[in-house]
Amino acid sequence: MLSTSPASFRSATLLIKQHVDERLGAGQLWPEPLIQLNPSFEPGSRIETLVDEGVLHEECRRIFRKDKDQTEGGIGRELRLHKHQEDAIRTAQGLRFLVLDELHTYRGRQGADVALLVRRVRDALNADHLQCVGTSATLVGTGGFDEQRRQVANVAGMLFGAEVRPEHVIGETLRRRANSGGPVPLLPALYGVLRLPAELGLRQAHLPRLRGPQHGDDDPQPLGGAGATTR
Repeated sequence: MLSTSPASFRSATLLIKQHVDERLGAGQLWPEPLIQLNPSFEPGSRIETLVDEGVLHEECRRIFRKDKDQTEGGIGRELRLHKHQEDAIRTAQGLRFLVLDELHTYRGRQGADVALLVRRVRDALNADHLQCVGTSATLVGTGGFDEQRRQVANVAGMLFGAEVRPEHVIGETLRRRANSGGPVPLLPALYGVLRLPAELGLRQAHLPRLRGPQHGDDDPQPLGGAGATTR
């Protein structure tokens, strides 16, 4: 152990400086540079080739072109896909399932864009029997359970471009956390929570009943989140 004398401090400082200088001189902070060449993606077929083979729609020949703003008339040049892109297009032909999570986020302009993409995917992949599935933990409507399912089915149907029946909307069932009973005054409810242990207080005190069913503290609500499918 070092003493607290000034000489000891100076000795320790010199030892630290010597160690730091040695590490820096050995290139501790300046390792040898890494020089490497990243591999490129394997090229695949051109869009025109896939159109000629009937894999893609004829209109893809006109839409998917590059450098449209750099060519006369904006025609552009042929577009070649990477091999993994071509493989994905060929493999996805006859797609069976399409799943969209967070269904409640697809609204407004974003919802319209996604709805059009779903229809394009169905057409481009010849997915005549495509089954669409949408999930959401917060998608809910107004009214009773049956009315909520009709509203969710309507939204999902517009997004997927296919019929979604209300009976194909699956909800969740919530259970009361607090004890049953009618409304109670505010102050006694607060005092009840403060006098009881945390978990027991939340279950037995009457405070949750001041909030109402929209917070899951009244009778069980079947549809707190939802999943919808086109079949």
